[in-house]
Amino acid sequence: MISVNLGNRSYPIIVKNGVINSLSSYLNNSGEKWILISQDSIMQYYGDKLYDHLLGNGFKITKVSIKDGESSKDLAIYTDIISTMLEKNFDRSSVVLSLGGGVVGDIAGFVSATYACAVAGLAIAAPGRFRCHSSTRCVLRG
Repeated sequence: MISVNLGNRSYPIIVKNGVINSLSSYLNNSGEKWILISQDSIMQYYGDKLYDHLLGNGFKITKVSIKDGESSKDLAIYTDIISTMLEKNFDRSSVVLSLGGGVVGDIAGFVSATYACAVAGLAIAAPGRFRCHSSTRCVLRG
């Protein structure tokens, strides 16, 4: 684990092979609602497995998959995600979890920053050909 020391804005970066299988041990599950946001290609390879892992460990989690590519940086996509969160009664204690980088990080970051006056956001950079390019608060590889 690498610690990024920024005073009250400090955060860890966890670099671990297969972290998706043990992610729940790194997260604080206090009964809040979580939403996993990823793109179709990443959701297929890693997202469904992560979703099942967190659900199986007691997380109240919803998943949303967006189309791959820059075209998903769209107000309609944002509105769909916000609508899902509203329908499921997400609140300020909720957490936005992004899996991937680039477009996914941008959309998830915007959702996190704007929903209910900002909810917590975490990001996971997917391994291999899926790279993280967006600014994140917490990056977990694998």
